[in-house]
Amino acid sequence: MGEVLGFCLGGTLALDLAATGSDVATACYYPFPRGFGNPSVTKAPRPVDLAEAIRSPVLCHWGDDHPYTAYVHPGAGHGFLAGLSEQNADSKPARESWARTDANLGQAR
Repeated sequence: MGEVLGFCLGGTLALDLAATGSDVATACYYPFPRGFGNPSVTKAPRPVDLAEAIRSPVLCHWGDDHPYTAYVHPGAGHGFLAGLSEQNADSKPARESWARTDANLGQAR
């Protein structure tokens, strides 16, 4: 089993990859499960429409001011993982979410 980690748009694409049947443990920070607006003629699939096809471990993180619900970190904003390298109000949710992410991806090891 492989591992994939995605942020924002990359998190959305990581969820799409998980839905292809790829044998990957997936962790995402602030993905767009309902897709996102863009002018492209060909759009990436919406992960929410592919959710039933996902068979591998998936973990997602959002701050509570983000428009989605899943594992929510109260008080954390978009981009809160920067709290790992910068001491700020997002440091605690960054550490907590990273520990969960490492454990989730560790299922692939």
